[in-house]
Amino acid sequence: MQVIDICYFSFMDINFGLVILLMLLGIIDLIVGVSNDSVNFLHSAFGSRISSRKTILWIASIGLIIGSFFSFDMIDLTRKGLVSTSLFSLNDLAIILFAVMITDIIIIDICNTFGIPTSTTTALIIELVGATLAVIVAKNGVVLEQDINRYININHLFLILAGILISIFLAFIAGLIAQFAARIIFSFNFNKQQKFLLPLSGSLSTTIIFYFIVRKALHLDFIDNENWLSFLNTYLNEVLISIFGTSFFIFLVLTNLFSGNVLKYIVLLGTFALALSFAANDLVNFIGIPLIGISSLLTNFKTIYNTEANAILPIILGSSGIILSATIFISKRSKAVVDTELFLGRQFSGYERFEPSYFSRSLVRHVSNLSNRVTKHLPGFLTNYIKSRYKITTQQLKEKQTGNVIYFDAIRATVNLVVSTILILAGTWSHIPLSTTFIVFLVAMGTSLADQAWTQESAVYRISGVLTILSSWFLVSCFAFIGAFILSLTIWHGGYIALIIIIILMGLMLYKSSKYFRFQQKKNDEFSAKIKKETETSVEWIYDKGGDQFKKYLLEASKIYFLAINGLIEYDLLQLKEASQKSRELSKRAKSGKQDLFQNLVKMPDKSIEPGHNFIQGLDYVSELSGSLKLLVESILEHIDNNHKGLNVNQADELNQLMDDVTGFFNYLVHVVKDARYYNLSELVTRQHILTRDIDTIQKSQIKRLKSDETKTKISLIYIEILSETKNIILYSLNIVKSHRDFINSF
Repeated sequence: MQVIDICYFSFMDINFGLVILLMLLGIIDLIVGVSNDSVNFLHSAFGSRISSRKTILWIASIGLIIGSFFSFDMIDLTRKGLVSTSLFSLNDLAIILFAVMITDIIIIDICNTFGIPTSTTTALIIELVGATLAVIVAKNGVVLEQDINRYININHLFLILAGILISIFLAFIAGLIAQFAARIIFSFNFNKQQKFLLPLSGSLSTTIIFYFIVRKALHLDFIDNENWLSFLNTYLNEVLISIFGTSFFIFLVLTNLFSGNVLKYIVLLGTFALALSFAANDLVNFIGIPLIGISSLLTNFKTIYNTEANAILPIILGSSGIILSATIFISKRSKAVVDTELFLGRQFSGYERFEPSYFSRSLVRHVSNLSNRVTKHLPGFLTNYIKSRYKITTQQLKEKQTGNVIYFDAIRATVNLVVSTILILAGTWSHIPLSTTFIVFLVAMGTSLADQAWTQESAVYRISGVLTILSSWFLVSCFAFIGAFILSLTIWHGGYIALIIIIILMGLMLYKSSKYFRFQQKKNDEFSAKIKKETETSVEWIYDKGGDQFKKYLLEASKIYFLAINGLIEYDLLQLKEASQKSRELSKRAKSGKQDLFQNLVKMPDKSIEPGHNFIQGLDYVSELSGSLKLLVESILEHIDNNHKGLNVNQADELNQLMDDVTGFFNYLVHVVKDARYYNLSELVTRQHILTRDIDTIQKSQIKRLKSDETKTKISLIYIEILSETKNIILYSLNIVKSHRDFINSF
């Protein structure tokens, strides 16, 4: 989508250093942009595991390189943009361009760091409007309506926003309907379908995708010999019929004679097509601005599209395509963004990244009630038939249980690609600006819902995730506008010095975000490794390592409790935030470990029933322990974060002593588990009773202080809550040890 006019510059009017700087920013923008947008063309192939990762990336990279040359005509769209840049001076325009580039890099990099797919095109549009408005304010002092209408094409802006809004609803509904129809036709057991249906649907999908590619090719203006393009344009219908017939024959032979996987070729072809489309449409967003400066260096009081400029432009586009291709191979943030979408759409439940919200719970409840009411009025044979089409095959269950992570099958991957392609084509025909990211994401979510991937076990988490992504798009737009506006004003008033400082700060932010991302990835990898170890299918392995895992849980709980109580005593917000983070991680680890152990128990021998029961009971107590710790930490954190009054001297002394006693109790628990000294369990029970009695004594003292008005109400409530949760914490910790004892004795 072209969003700016390209105006003419004189070689003498532009600083060589600024052009080099724009080029470097363009390269950075390319890298962060494709790291986010790669989810559009990698999602379906990665999710269905239709081929190896390297094969998929090579197919996509070829599409990116070819598509980068297809973007030639997008670069040449002049005087049709959102902002009338020809009305600005060179200095004004330079300020706008730098503000847009820097803001875009920062915004998209933040999204990549947190694995949030967003629209780079939409971000650029909003940034351009914000930066332009800032320059208008700086020039005129007061923003008048006629000034805005003169510099910014408001009608075009509203058309873009309306197109984006329509595409969000249309893509979701289209994906839902198409996937429901596909599942009714093919079911999950599509490999045993009649040998005619798959080749037919495959040839139809191939024709649609090929037409999508041809429509792109018909806009190539930089090729001198256009005979073949003219032929395609004239005989397009005949060409499409030939492709349909040829592909149908090939797929029919492959399916019936060689047991070939038709859907594999469709998904790979669709991946190629969407990668080509991304490069053709969105490349201008990243390198359009640097090209203005480069073209200015190549021309001297001439238009930017003379012979010299055209000679180097294909080289620039090809180089950009190579950078895009290299990035998808090496970018870990690209994988993080893809994983977010895959987790939201995967067929089976398990670990969920997003926590449920009130709105997601309410929405699931109302939709479930509506679905039940509708189902009651449908004929029984119809509901039974639909249920039969959604039966998961034995092979899929086997793949799920053996750890071969296939997020969804090739039928859904094909629907994702074909429906996205059709919608993008429809937008092109109608001249409606659409966001490829929004379309692909919402189609994928619609197909997930239609495929019953959002079950009662996972729906609240998945919907919460989708709502989080949708709200992030709104926030990205707001931050993009505000960021570009502020940066433009800063550069306007601060000049080159301000620009240099901003770029240095941008570099520092990129470094910090990269460091934070590596830290989070390392933590996630460690977490995944722990979960994998905790859910091994060998009961003997659990026997050997189970005590070590429970010991780690207890040590972590002890640390969290110490950080929380000590943070309250010392009024230390950083300690409390660390405790809050650790308590959430402990809760997540226990929950995921229990879910995965449940799934793997079916593969264990019959002798595992009793020890498995005891081990799961231990994990239940870990969940209860982490829940109590989380409640305790969050209440203290909220109190301190609100800057409320802290503990008085008596309360601090009592909590200090209690903290030492509880920490000592945890240490004793750890030694009992480590050395399997369960003959000391009676001593542990005695110590637990003593601690409980001491807590009751402290609680009575606190009530006396309340009656004598020695303490404030808010801190008193927190204090009482700490004492109550501490009782639960030591009880659950003791029960963990008892469960492990029973687990050991059950062999």
